[in-house]
Amino acid sequence: MAILIVEDNPVSAKLMEHSLKRLNYETIIATKGSEALHILSEDASINLVITDMMMPDMDGLELMQELKTSSGYAHIPVIVCTVLRDKDSIKRAAMLGCSHYLVKPYQINDLRMKVADCLKKDKIFMKSKAEVMVQYRLSEDNYIEIRDEFVRVLEEYLAMLTQKKQNDGERNFDLENIHECAIIFGADQLRILVERIEADNNIARQGKTDDLELNQALLSEINNVMKALSR
Repeated sequence: MAILIVEDNPVSAKLMEHSLKRLNYETIIATKGSEALHILSEDASINLVITDMMMPDMDGLELMQELKTSSGYAHIPVIVCTVLRDKDSIKRAAMLGCSHYLVKPYQINDLRMKVADCLKKDKIFMKSKAEVMVQYRLSEDNYIEIRDEFVRVLEEYLAMLTQKKQNDGERNFDLENIHECAIIFGADQLRILVERIEADNNIARQGKTDDLELNQALLSEINNVMKALSR
């Protein structure tokens, strides 16, 4: 298990490395986004990325976009660590799927808690059956009915993606249905991917997209959610 630090400032990179080593974590340093992607492609032990926001070549937002739209890396949590504290920067990072936002200078205890949360082995990526039932005051039969409807919505979109019907003009699919269901069931990564699709300038509101990497990430996450719902 290793943490990839993406930081172009050598002092900040070493400070982060020392802080994490004090917490008994193994670290790897990349000085730019493209180098981080290369390291990730070569090292399967990386379980967390901590990235600065402002970097040459590829900034932190661009790096997160690459990670969260890739089927190979979308599952890796990302912590943004930056001097930027404005609402717009925080919102943009959240929309791209960062797990936590850490403002420099940070307290080591704050870093510890955020890293520990991202690396929890039993980290829940969506609400449990009991949580949904309690929140919405559902009986078990009600829950099963709603869960089955969510699965049906996902299966329809999954079929459309795999058969590439989204490009043949036969029908459109409203991603808002998936987005709303993802919120109800607490499927945060699925929600984030849908928001990323809808925010992309090259993607139509009806769910059409020719972004292969984004499609692959969405396909992978839909499969993850369907597996979780079937348990």
